[in-house]
Amino acid sequence: MVCPFRTNIADPPLRITSEGEEVLVFHYQVIRLWTYKARKYLDEHMVSIYALLPTMDGADYEMLAQALDEMKKWYDGQPNKLATHLLWFDTFLYRTDTVSPEDKERIAKKMENLDSLLDENPFVQKRWAEGREEGIAEGLQKALITVVEGRFPPLVELAQQRVTQVTKPEKLDLLLKGIAAAPDEATARWLLDTLAA
Repeated sequence: MVCPFRTNIADPPLRITSEGEEVLVFHYQVIRLWTYKARKYLDEHMVSIYALLPTMDGADYEMLAQALDEMKKWYDGQPNKLATHLLWFDTFLYRTDTVSPEDKERIAKKMENLDSLLDENPFVQKRWAEGREEGIAEGLQKALITVVEGRFPPLVELAQQRVTQVTKPEKLDLLLKGIAAAPDEATARWLLDTLAA
């Protein structure tokens, strides 16, 4: 079991009992990365695990900057691999307590020139797309409430309840257009009850 951050995980073995009888014994090894010396892995140029260096003992700005430079050289011509390792590196750096806040800030600045690589990472692109869709949905939900407030004030509470259930921008757009064009409150209520169900 690899533990990148400080935790109080129990040492092996794990013993599971039922009715006072041992039914399973699980032997495992605990790797507490914060107890490993970052310098050792940097000196041995173990580039494939440099993403884990921020979690290790003794990691500081100089070591992490050197690791970033070596990763760039090692993964030259392999932008997807580099981007993936940089994403891991950045994630571990953000969450670790083994690197001082000042060194974290300095490394973050050094990584700014690598942002374009991270932008091309499929995981990052997927998250951005999801975030954009969520943002569009939120905007449409607010617009819908605003239109209902202006056209059909008695339906505001119903609209607030219904629109939170709709998260697809296409459906919210259709509902918004329908409410904006609804000739009367009964039609608007029907749209809210039908399209937002």
